[in-house]
Amino acid sequence: MNRRFGDYQGGIALRVLLIAISFVVVGGSIIWILQNFQRNQETNQRKALHISEYGLQRALEHLAENPSWSGGIPKTPSDGGWYEVEVKRDTVGNREELRIVSSGHSGSVVRRKTAVLSRTRGSPDSVWQHEYLE
Repeated sequence: MNRRFGDYQGGIALRVLLIAISFVVVGGSIIWILQNFQRNQETNQRKALHISEYGLQRALEHLAENPSWSGGIPKTPSDGGWYEVEVKRDTVGNREELRIVSSGHSGSVVRRKTAVLSRTRGSPDSVWQHEYLE
């Protein structure tokens, strides 16, 4: 059997078409996976921020109940993630400064919110004043 080149043209066109379809399917799958990952990361970013703000709110509630509180809050589950709060006291002149840092975790994302409060040192009726929030 003597075949000529022209007899294989249908087979080559079919192979090229299958390769092209494979590239489209693989490329589409990669794009879908990356979009899904990005969507999950955006959700985790929002969730971690919400959780860190909640942890900061809980710390401010503790401080309102007990103005000398500075114990922080250990790892606490919240909304599918968790938060922890660190409190640092410092003295600057006659002012007492309190730095509250809340870390919210969701998935692989960590977001932090910080509040800095101050009050006059040594005055029993001195109230905490909000300096700034990061």
